[in-house]
Amino acid sequence: SPRSATNWPDPLPVPESPYGATRGLYAIIARRSHITKRTPTVLLLLLVEDDTDYRELLSDYLTSLGHSVVEFASAEDALRHITGSTDEPPGLVLTDMRMQRMSGMDLARALRHAHPLLPIILMTAFGSIQMAVEAMKIGAFDYVTKPFEIEEMEVKIAKALEHRRVKN
Repeated sequence: SPRSATNWPDPLPVPESPYGATRGLYAIIARRSHITKRTPTVLLLLLVEDDTDYRELLSDYLTSLGHSVVEFASAEDALRHITGSTDEPPGLVLTDMRMQRMSGMDLARALRHAHPLLPIILMTAFGSIQMAVEAMKIGAFDYVTKPFEIEEMEVKIAKALEHRRVKN
């Protein structure tokens, strides 16, 4: 079931993820001198990431920016939630690329078919030019390699939301 983020993470050290990305993201966020609450720019942002520490940390940060975030540990759960819901689809999907059973690419393909205007940003610790090209071919709005600068993600999300607003 999804976890809605509401609290900023405890400032104690965060365990290292298998990819080394969690500690890097935590350090980037911790270096930031201030966090400002902003007016929400999206009704709902879906975050799909199988690394629990990374998912929760990123969710907490995005929530601190004013986004409403619902987390999923698997692409299957996220797809079931989106396709099984009668609610309005999310404003944006941010998904890891490599997960067990169903990949972020497979999720993007399925979502693109069901919701062609839904912006999808793919994240991966195993980036390559070939993967980036494939992501764009299947209709992902953007692609980012982990670890990334949190400000870079903020810009990508803002651009994706603006793109969706213009398309609607």
